[in-house]
Amino acid sequence: MQIKYLSALLIISNLLSFSPLTNAQVASGTEICGVFADVMADDWRCPALLYSYERNIFQGYNLETWASGDVFFKPDTTINRAEVLKVALATFINQDFSNQTVYGYELGFNDVMPDDSQWWFPYLKYARENGMIQGYPDGTFKATQDVTRTEFLKMFLYFSPHK
Repeated sequence: MQIKYLSALLIISNLLSFSPLTNAQVASGTEICGVFADVMADDWRCPALLYSYERNIFQGYNLETWASGDVFFKPDTTINRAEVLKVALATFINQDFSNQTVYGYELGFNDVMPDDSQWWFPYLKYARENGMIQGYPDGTFKATQDVTRTEFLKMFLYFSPHK
């Protein structure tokens, strides 16, 4: 289990230090990294991305409004609290949350709409029910708030089996 923990931490820390691809790299015609249209196969980060994609840690963004149907990793985009929660649970908890539907009223946070259902609600419900997430003193979770590296490590290490 310690190897899994150290590997995951190394992967995550490397992924957070990504720099954006330039238009020249994308237009060069180089083969893409697995499913990620915005990362090239010869990019040094590609093996870590493929490893995490195969283990359902990072699945990328597939915006249905994009006619291409491509999946993007968006290496230059910040990560928010909901995404960190998903990454931490996908790394350390052997449970599939993808087919669950959870509504806001089940979560107990006043910054989620009661009748709403988001992709990250099952992760938050699991974390809340298992005492992993309490939220902020004002009763919010702030799912879309970007996290600093310190906040990321605090959340990530909280879920790790080696606290």
